[in-house]
Amino acid sequence: MSRTLRVIALLSIATAVPAAAQTTYGPPGDTLRYHETQKTNVVVTMPQGEFQVPVEQDGTLSVVRFPGDSAHGWFDALALSASTPQGEQKPATDALLRQPYRLGFDSRGKVKLVAAPTLPEALASFGDLSNEFSDLFLRLPAQPLRVGLTWTDTLTRTDSTADRKANATAISDYKVEKDTVVNGTPALLVRMTQRAKIHIDAPVPNQPGMRSDATMEGNTTGFYVFAPKPGRMLARRRTGKISGDVNIAAAGMTMKQAIDYTNTVDAVK
Repeated sequence: MSRTLRVIALLSIATAVPAAAQTTYGPPGDTLRYHETQKTNVVVTMPQGEFQVPVEQDGTLSVVRFPGDSAHGWFDALALSASTPQGEQKPATDALLRQPYRLGFDSRGKVKLVAAPTLPEALASFGDLSNEFSDLFLRLPAQPLRVGLTWTDTLTRTDSTADRKANATAISDYKVEKDTVVNGTPALLVRMTQRAKIHIDAPVPNQPGMRSDATMEGNTTGFYVFAPKPGRMLARRRTGKISGDVNIAAAGMTMKQAIDYTNTVDAVK
């Protein structure tokens, strides 16, 4: 999951960040806030034909780190919409707002979900909101950041509930491309390419007794803007596509599913 990349207008060449620049996130205490938008187009190909479901998400997120690599995250605002064959869906999100996600968050931006708030049933089909914070941040390498530095990071996640099982593996390649400045703050632009594989076994919404088994693979490209001195991520951009088969054994049916998306994240005060 093409919106104009607003951050491009803010980027300019600046004096290089020193080679010994901080390569960790800032110390606990500050609350980090981000505005995130995502446009997703889901294309499902069934025996009787193809249909598309455009989905949009617009939200404001906050994260506060505590001593000992723990953190809380929450939604300050969230709007969701989808155009489905049954009509336009715009579920209420008030029940999720300001509900805490309990997280592990170490100094290099590795975030682990400890506990998520209970999602209202109406939001269950709008993506993986339980893991909203798990891959939000740039995962930093052990070496100090400098222009030209490359590294590879693997993120593996397994989620299980009473009726849903999911696992995902994402291998990301990073390269620090250049120095830049965002609103007067010296920063680094880090390019990213990612290969992902996902498997989900879950109930079919509104179809009691039916389950779907989906296996999908895809690629994502994008970039992060990270400010080494304050230790903050300032922006993120992603564009990706993932596709594969969805099998519903009880219906004797296998369908193709492809998901294209664009995602933007910007730090806000």
